[in-house]
Amino acid sequence: MTTPRENLLRTMRRQGFETVPVSLGLCPAQVAAFQKRFGHDDYVSYFKVPLRYCHVGLRPTFASPARLYPRERLPEDTTFNDWGIGSSHQAGCYHMTHMHHPLAGDATLDEIRRYPFPEIRGDAQELLQKTVNDLHRLGLAAMGGMACTVWETAWYLRSMEDLMADMMVGDERAVVHLDRITELACQRI
Repeated sequence: MTTPRENLLRTMRRQGFETVPVSLGLCPAQVAAFQKRFGHDDYVSYFKVPLRYCHVGLRPTFASPARLYPRERLPEDTTFNDWGIGSSHQAGCYHMTHMHHPLAGDATLDEIRRYPFPEIRGDAQELLQKTVNDLHRLGLAAMGGMACTVWETAWYLRSMEDLMADMMVGDERAVVHLDRITELACQRI
């Protein structure tokens, strides 16, 4: 019997497989339904997902995320990621959230230059290596996740409409914004 990791690698190398590897992500409402039915929320183990995503640890550099939104009144249920990008839920939307863009609207060039990007944790490399080693010991594959690296992060912060408009008219805000995000992405890689 091969480990889930070995089975996944054999599948990717077109060497055959014992079981078809699957990967899935459930929205919060489906996680809650799974937990109600099975008494736990570890659906990835239940469905024998052979891999786990690993990310370089980021540390937010802002004290109060709501202060990042001088042009918007945020709903009370707004949550924030390490970049300060907000999400709030709307009834009946399940996995869809309303995204709040801290640099949307008439953000100045100086505001874009000073926006507090997250930092890479000082122990990020060691934590990442430990996570990968632990997963391999469990017979699982580790998968790096760098989706939403430059373009997505840029418009999540600025808003799609404002970033596209900045680019169309050659506004320096787009150049500064994309350059800053690219620099951090290169460090993360």
